[in-house]
Amino acid sequence: MMQTDLSIIIPTYRRPELLREAIAICLEIRKLSFEVLVVDDCPDGSARQVVASFGDQRVHYRKREIPTGGRPAFNRNEAAAEAIGRIFYFLDDDDRMIAAHIEAAWARLDQSHRGVVISLARPFSTKPELELHETQLFKAAGSFLSKSPFTLTVVGRLVFGSTVLVCSSCMVKREAFAACNGFDPNIELCEDLEFYFRVIRRFGYVFSPEPIVERRIGQPALMLNNAHNERVASSYRMFQSKYRLEHGRFEFLALKIWTRARALLGL
Repeated sequence: MMQTDLSIIIPTYRRPELLREAIAICLEIRKLSFEVLVVDDCPDGSARQVVASFGDQRVHYRKREIPTGGRPAFNRNEAAAEAIGRIFYFLDDDDRMIAAHIEAAWARLDQSHRGVVISLARPFSTKPELELHETQLFKAAGSFLSKSPFTLTVVGRLVFGSTVLVCSSCMVKREAFAACNGFDPNIELCEDLEFYFRVIRRFGYVFSPEPIVERRIGQPALMLNNAHNERVASSYRMFQSKYRLEHGRFEFLALKIWTRARALLGL
């Protein structure tokens, strides 16, 4: 099979202009061979014309026959099964990749024996208070990751604490993706965190300090909605239960205590 350096996988649903912007930035990559796989979760195929408008053989369109109802794990997994890149990058359709930085992050991962590269996101929003809040969160995440914590310390942070990553701020080697069976579509929200802590625990990670994505902050009401918060809590309970079953009660409790203790100490 002919391989490219990078497969960029973009699930999308009725955001044609944001998708157009996301794809256009992907095409700014100069130092890597790559493909862009757009998976349309919309019944009317709203992204087809956007992809066709580029007229670029590196940009591929796929329409999902049965819409997932907002479960991008299905779309990411199906695209990954067809992807030919040595490294996968899962980009949300409303985010903007930073082409100049993704090449350096790709090289860090490619030259390492680890499975994942973790980078940072650069938030942007029309609401300054939201942008400031997320900027502070990612600054704290960068400070944590720059100290080169042990792999299980990062895993514990993802399982029990505040996250240090978003889906579009990481890349994963295809072999690591396959060995971990991709994203879990049974997890409704935060399925990206669950996927990445599984890969990180098994294959390790490398940190790339420059942000590789500009993350759009657009719907704060969702994060403040009690129903949404309960769905997030339900997802956490599900993947914590999975972790306990897969790795044993002792490791689960030890990791929980270690993570909570570090949080109390401000580490």
